[in-house]
Amino acid sequence: MREPCPRSLVTWALVLGFGLGACDDARSPAATGEESPLRLEIVDGDAQAGPQGRLLMDCLLVRVVDAGGRPVEGVPVEWSVVSGGGKIGGKRHASDPAGLACGQFTLGPEPGENVARATVEGGASVTFTATGFPPGTGEPGLTRSAVPARGSRTR
Repeated sequence: MREPCPRSLVTWALVLGFGLGACDDARSPAATGEESPLRLEIVDGDAQAGPQGRLLMDCLLVRVVDAGGRPVEGVPVEWSVVSGGGKIGGKRHASDPAGLACGQFTLGPEPGENVARATVEGGASVTFTATGFPPGTGEPGLTRSAVPARGSRTR
């Protein structure tokens, strides 16, 4: 009986390995011509409250990530106001090397809920909600006893 040649085993192993690798490549976005899906994550700035018609203290901060959760630089982030009026300073910002993009949100002229949206190419989006209150009334739910008197020291 003839024993199998080690070279033929190596050849079969290579053929099988390349064949399986080709299957993976055929399903990859690059091989099918599809874009790699992008996602947006809220980093900061959601659920703020501020005087109506005024700029919020914190910017609306998002991170653009790829399907593997890695930050993506240079992706245009489109900002829009969904409800409540107001405006976003600069409607388009590109993500930085950490995948971050920031929008400055000025609340609408009426008290109540304001909603802003960040969107990237491909349709991924996140929404931010903020509450506007009449100027000079303080943040809703904040009591006078919780606010230090002017000139007093807190420990």
